[in-house]
Amino acid sequence: MAARLEVIFILSALVLQNILVVFTTKYSLRSAAQPYSLTSVVLASEVLKLLVCALNVVYFGGVIKVLSTLGAGVRQLELGVPAFMYVVQNNLNMYALRGLSPPVFVACNQTKIFATALFGKMILQTGVGRRQMQSLFLLMVGMIVLQLPDEHSVKHESMTHVKYLYGLLSATGAAFSSGFTGVYLEKLFKNSSENIWERNMQLALFSTPFALIVFIFDKNPVVLCSFCGFNRVVIFLVVLQAVGGLLIGLIMLKASALLKCFAVSISLCACALIDSSIKHQFVSSLSALGICCVCGASFLFSTASKV
Repeated sequence: MAARLEVIFILSALVLQNILVVFTTKYSLRSAAQPYSLTSVVLASEVLKLLVCALNVVYFGGVIKVLSTLGAGVRQLELGVPAFMYVVQNNLNMYALRGLSPPVFVACNQTKIFATALFGKMILQTGVGRRQMQSLFLLMVGMIVLQLPDEHSVKHESMTHVKYLYGLLSATGAAFSSGFTGVYLEKLFKNSSENIWERNMQLALFSTPFALIVFIFDKNPVVLCSFCGFNRVVIFLVVLQAVGGLLIGLIMLKASALLKCFAVSISLCACALIDSSIKHQFVSSLSALGICCVCGASFLFSTASKV
């Protein structure tokens, strides 16, 4: 009973974190807000995650345990691959939110389930059944529908369409990066004895330098300085990003793909409803159809047997 309540709590936290990240990012990028560097948010969240994990390991194991864990992480150079991909994923997500509405952004992120299946087949040699192949087709239909212009979007300028397409490509790229990273980490940690805090600390040990490199080479003429625009909203976004990284690790240990599918679908529906309420308008018929196709494909894939 206690384990079940723990899983429900983690999944609920994932739903809430997913919703808050989407709307906090959109709010922080509003036209009236001071511009800030997106790469600085990714860097700050990686540093925060590293500090939180290190403090937790110190609390339960002492300084010697931290040093031994970091030493073991340095010797595992293959951790640099998922660490780099996580940095790429977080930056792509930030840029995707510039051009996509919250419902479309979350729907595009659903493709990470299918990316995980693809890389699972390639890396872990896992099979893909007939119903799972059908779900891939349904996903393709949903993604095509989401890219079709509706009665509102046809009135937008051409630059808006370019921004929307750029957002779609960024969100899809982030989803495939997430799928690859998840499978690669599963292969690395399958026989590992470290707990979730130690694993996240080792991962952040590699991802933080990668985020720093991207941050240094990011030249945004609109932003006056590297950490300009870091108000309370942006700081809250940094905290949410760090919490999300920790939650993903817990989900991998405690919950199943089916439960995660339900959690993401709930956050998707909530994003669509909240976004429509804020804008005082209904979700367009094409967007609603596309979102339903993507959610249905994710549910079909998660419940399908490999036959």
